[in-house]
Amino acid sequence: FENYPVDAALRQREQNGLKLGEVSHAATTNYPLTLVISAGATLDIVCSYRCEAFSHAAVEQLQRQYIGVLDQLAAAPTTRIADLKLLDTDHEEPLRDPDTPDRRFSPTEAVHVAIARQAAQRPDAIAVRCGERAVSYGELDGAATRLAHALHAAGAGPEAVVGVVLDRSPDLIVRLLATLKAGAAYLPLDPELPAARIDQLLRDAGVKLVLTSQALAGRIDTTLPVIVMEDIGEPEAVQLPAVDPRQLAYLIYTSGSTGTPKGVAVEHGPLAMHCHATVEQYGMGPDDRELHFLSFNFDGAHERWLVPLIAGAQLVLRDDALWSAEQTLEVIAREGVTNAGFPPAYLLRLAEAATEPVPLRLLSFGGEAMSREAFSRIKQKFQAGTLINGYGPTEAVVTPLAWVGQHDTDCPSAYVPIGQPVGERTAYVLDADLNPVPVGVAGELYIGGLGLARGYVGKPGLTAERFIPDPFTAGARMYRTGDLVRRCRDGSIEYVGRLDHQVKIRGYRIELGEIEARLRAHETVREAVVVAHDGPGGKQLVAYAVPAEDQPGVGAKLKTYLEGCLPPYMVPAQIVPLNQLPVTSNGKLDRRALPEPVWETHSYVAPRNDIEALLAAIWQEVLGVERVGIHDDFFELGGHSLLLTQLVSRLHREFGNTLTLRQAMSLPTVAELAEYIAQQQATGATVNVASQLQTIDDLMADLETS
Repeated sequence: FENYPVDAALRQREQNGLKLGEVSHAATTNYPLTLVISAGATLDIVCSYRCEAFSHAAVEQLQRQYIGVLDQLAAAPTTRIADLKLLDTDHEEPLRDPDTPDRRFSPTEAVHVAIARQAAQRPDAIAVRCGERAVSYGELDGAATRLAHALHAAGAGPEAVVGVVLDRSPDLIVRLLATLKAGAAYLPLDPELPAARIDQLLRDAGVKLVLTSQALAGRIDTTLPVIVMEDIGEPEAVQLPAVDPRQLAYLIYTSGSTGTPKGVAVEHGPLAMHCHATVEQYGMGPDDRELHFLSFNFDGAHERWLVPLIAGAQLVLRDDALWSAEQTLEVIAREGVTNAGFPPAYLLRLAEAATEPVPLRLLSFGGEAMSREAFSRIKQKFQAGTLINGYGPTEAVVTPLAWVGQHDTDCPSAYVPIGQPVGERTAYVLDADLNPVPVGVAGELYIGGLGLARGYVGKPGLTAERFIPDPFTAGARMYRTGDLVRRCRDGSIEYVGRLDHQVKIRGYRIELGEIEARLRAHETVREAVVVAHDGPGGKQLVAYAVPAEDQPGVGAKLKTYLEGCLPPYMVPAQIVPLNQLPVTSNGKLDRRALPEPVWETHSYVAPRNDIEALLAAIWQEVLGVERVGIHDDFFELGGHSLLLTQLVSRLHREFGNTLTLRQAMSLPTVAELAEYIAQQQATGATVNVASQLQTIDDLMADLETS
């Protein structure tokens, strides 16, 4: 507030005959926006702003909103602050149109029914291709129907959960489709997860039986009934049950803050709505070929196999090998892929590896924020007519929001927006009192409409906490995402950050509390905290543990312990032992006072020959560190599977011969890798990385998205 209203004083002096001229008023401020208010018979409000921080239209909008609040207080002085309406209704009401759900997609036919319709219309068209193997729509539907009969005979039906053991082959698509045809719900089971984790999932989900193949039989130790796909013979054909939209379709487990994973239950109605809406949004049709890249542990992968098959397109399925960027680009070209989706981090690796523009009809990405600069680089290397940024938590069924741009579209903000609701969904940006916030103001994102999960398996309290009544639609629910966003003037939504201690690292949504709970459960740990640090190789998890007693090598021991009970992407890159955790003056944990991790683990030993010198230079560039000794461990320096693929590509370019990612993982120091390369050069042997098959989830856990 202006303590001395100069303008009013000057007017008063002029009335008394005293005149002042050449009055100069100068003010400086460090703030991008300043309001100067002079109180008199009326309030005079002057708004000053930096043009590089605000547009004129944005400041006018803020001014209208402020005046609107003052009008409300003048009309009703006893109004609670929480009840004040912040929206500029005269100017912002049209911007709420994107909240209105698109009801063209409800009700829709179940996903497996839509695929069966494609099989009846085009039985000879290729549905799934994986390497040299191709399966037609007729073959896919026939095999899935026979297996569904066997599942039905074994007791699989509505609300029953079938554990489907994962591999990357056309047979996996048959197993998933058969489970839906039988009226049951599937739970993806990764045989590479720790046995304790798998047992926990089976018990928590109430799995009735396990479905697998001969190659994977025995990979999961369970007392549950096991059906081996190749052993079913010709089961008796029965009338398979019709599916109700409220019936369970699948379970996907995400990280949980209490130390146990959360099973998200998705019903057929929301799944079908989302998939049919995505078919239209993507413009999918029989001429498309979709490269399926994501891990089946995540809900995004299930959209990416269902949507192409519903549209009658061809699904090009990646095998179990971890593809280098060069191999992925080669498959895109060889198979004539038209549509593909990747995590942003891997997409940037593809852009770096591409020697010529990559022609695609549609390119999608999601799971983490993409900067304006990264988006520009992607557009330069990918000649995609349409680019889509998909956003969404598992609880809102894959990608409830999407931003759609064209090849000539510029990114309108520092990061690519997360867009607008997909299909029959609503998106609200609300304050802590569930009031809509104005355009440009940050608030929490709530998602409503048909596209919501049922809730969390066996967790009614948590379900009620996260899925709350929709105050704008009687009888409806909305999901509280915990994401901080803001709405743009064009109606799209921008992601700002998280409201809790949940983080996303290379596309994985991780509850830090789950890792902390696991550490505290260890008998040698008194206290523990986990944070996400910006390490040399990107964002990394770092754990700080207070051991019950001083003991050597406690960090390595605890890391081994976590590797036995958590997925690889949840195991911290470092575990730092501390005598005590830092606290603030009021006794709360002071995360900012935690020591920075040290990414150099051994005494420096310089390279001894040309190969070691070149390898050390490559490591420094890939890891973003200033110095690498020949005995420093790649992963302890902040390396992860994504950086490992980059390292292998560099080795191929520098040395000509290549090694497998598995081999690179087993040679984590410059000295070991140099010795291997020297031996290969001496014998003239080469190893073709493209021919090596290895399980994806050993090495690629860091790459995927939700």
